[in-house]
Amino acid sequence: MAVHHGLAVAALTLQLCWAVSPMNRFNYQIANPAAGSPESIEYRGEFFEMLGPSTRSQYSEVWWSSQLTPLPDQIVQRFSGKVMAITGYEVDIVRVLPNGSHTSIPCYEQYNHHYTAYLQGAAVKMSSEPSSLRGPHGGPIPNWEPVPQQPSAVPRSTHDGTCAFSGIWINLANGIKVNVTGATGPTGYRCDICQHVYDPAKDGGGLPFDKLPDSWVCPVCGAPKSEYKPISPGVWAHPETFPERFQASCIGSVGWRDGYGTVDPPSTEYPQGNASLAATDDPGLHSTGFFSTSEAASAPSCSKIVWSDGSTWYQEPYLPGAMPTVQVLSEGNGNEHRGSFKGYPAGFAQLIQSPVSLRNSPMIINLNKKLTTDSSPGHVARLLPRRSIAPLNASYSGLLECPCTSRKVKIVDRYLALRSGHCPAVVIDATSVPSAVNTADECLAAVQKLCVGANTTVRRACSSTIPAGCSLAADCDAIFNNMSDSPADCSPSQTCACRDPSSIGGTIAGVPFNRGVCAAAPTSELIATNNGICNISAYEGGLRCCQGGSFLLDSDQQVPEPVDTWQMKYRFYFEEFTQQANLFRVWWSTEATNNEYDVPKSTADCLAPLTDPELCTHQIESRFQGRDILATGSGCMAQPSTHACMDASRVAAKDNGYFQLVYAAAHCHAPSCISLELWDDDTKTLICKNAAVYGQGVDPMDEAGFVVAIPPCIWGEATGLRTPPRIHLDSNLTTIKRSNSTNGHWGVMALWQMRAAYLSP
Repeated sequence: MAVHHGLAVAALTLQLCWAVSPMNRFNYQIANPAAGSPESIEYRGEFFEMLGPSTRSQYSEVWWSSQLTPLPDQIVQRFSGKVMAITGYEVDIVRVLPNGSHTSIPCYEQYNHHYTAYLQGAAVKMSSEPSSLRGPHGGPIPNWEPVPQQPSAVPRSTHDGTCAFSGIWINLANGIKVNVTGATGPTGYRCDICQHVYDPAKDGGGLPFDKLPDSWVCPVCGAPKSEYKPISPGVWAHPETFPERFQASCIGSVGWRDGYGTVDPPSTEYPQGNASLAATDDPGLHSTGFFSTSEAASAPSCSKIVWSDGSTWYQEPYLPGAMPTVQVLSEGNGNEHRGSFKGYPAGFAQLIQSPVSLRNSPMIINLNKKLTTDSSPGHVARLLPRRSIAPLNASYSGLLECPCTSRKVKIVDRYLALRSGHCPAVVIDATSVPSAVNTADECLAAVQKLCVGANTTVRRACSSTIPAGCSLAADCDAIFNNMSDSPADCSPSQTCACRDPSSIGGTIAGVPFNRGVCAAAPTSELIATNNGICNISAYEGGLRCCQGGSFLLDSDQQVPEPVDTWQMKYRFYFEEFTQQANLFRVWWSTEATNNEYDVPKSTADCLAPLTDPELCTHQIESRFQGRDILATGSGCMAQPSTHACMDASRVAAKDNGYFQLVYAAAHCHAPSCISLELWDDDTKTLICKNAAVYGQGVDPMDEAGFVVAIPPCIWGEATGLRTPPRIHLDSNLTTIKRSNSTNGHWGVMALWQMRAAYLSP
């Protein structure tokens, strides 16, 4: 059944089963089965499927924006006020055919660079103001704010609109529980002689007072039964205006033993009504309070009351903070998304209170050659920007590496005026990168810096008699020569404007380049190896040139007009909540605080049969501690207030600083990714190794030259799984990423997307 929500279409399928055919045609595997156990693994639980919004893009376009898709109505209704336990999920990119069926799109047409998705509960909404916390890619993570509960949404009231106060209430500040009933009869019996209150359990073997024999006497003063009088529930004020009366008895060692009171109907001052409470044994001990709605997801009205002494009661089970109201989905989130298993072992799940919608931000690059006029053989279009470093015969498109184009103007902090030779190269990780200015717009900025105050314009040329790039005459008359291989030297009469190789700051497309984004050793090796990603002069490809709405062609290249239409498709596996342990997102990047880096081309002849493969393998490492992967922002990618983040202080206090790792999935890019390893340096043991699986054909999920799967490590108590490793907050860890460096590659990633759980409930 299709459910339409604006642009989003949620197609609902429900099926109760524990071993089902997957949505994606893939034999899912894990990287670390127990000895003698198979590598294959299956999803479990019920499931539903849904489609994201229909999206259109042109060749070379980067689509990277937020998509909101409501969950199917049946799921929202079923889990309203309840907890869903997500046991796994699958993702695909599809076209919807005229007959309504879906067909998977090959990644050489629509390439999933990565996505980050959020399952959202009813109790929160995304704020228009971003959080101050920064996510893995440097941008702010979403800021979630509580959704005001409408008193009439789920009414808890009597027939005349007064709050129904009956039930178990708890003061979270001290843990005291109070049982509120609607009874108006005696609250007990008291001896008129010594004021002893009859206790059925202690004084009468559990018998109610009216069942005691007449021979029974007061256990304190020996007075006969007849001296005991009923305890009145209190003097009710203005009974005609207080339609509901209640009694309250404390369940605990502190607080009123018995109490009574009244509830006032809603008023202008108190839209959900207010209450008056007095202690039975001391009517002077009196308090008033007003009703509102608990912060818990989908809580009804009248589920919270704030008393005049400042104490707050919540009605069970509407206790705030009990379950996550947001869950992040980012496992296997690149082009490996369709073939990488994203499920969890029995006893563990991603828990979410009252789920209502999915908000995803996929970064999809349109590589579809069919939208161009290119009639050459193969699936890769030859229409590429000048900064693409993909070989001409590559099985992949250079667009997927986000090359910086002339549409993204780069301006560095400093430029050099060179009067002989050529602009010097910047040596980056054993690779030389030209420092020549490569756009006319940058040329204008460079000349303005070198000729301060001059009224400067830039002429364009394509000539072998003037230096390549940007040059200027004595009067600051600037020329940008688009002939990049011009043999002409810089000269006193035609001075070259070159990027200063020591200048690491500036802007790309007007956005400041964060000169401090790369971490120092041993957290990262990028500064020590002078990786190009850390130096704006050498930055030639990556996320900074690949924002949503970008076209990855140079400004003089016409973007083909035809469009392609696609949709994200999801299947979520789930169970009813039965005390499964919540899996928190934990994360680390081998490139540490930068989240992308360049793989320089090897200096060896990697195509020669006798060349040692190690000479064509690039490697980076990062050293860190267990507490680092729990970091708020980059780690859980949500605010602690949503209860989606593992609390390091709780780990330290309740579990002696240990937590357990349950799921570990690597994220890395084709065509360079080989493997990621995670090591425990204290015990010298390999925790997990993920190796990329490459396709061999042309069909979706088997595309040659592309990473189509990265089997994750999964731990649990089920048959075939290894016991979850315990990580200490102070554990010393190392991650190692290996890449194929036969060719150079811009802006690759080396991330660990993981899930962890507390040791104790």
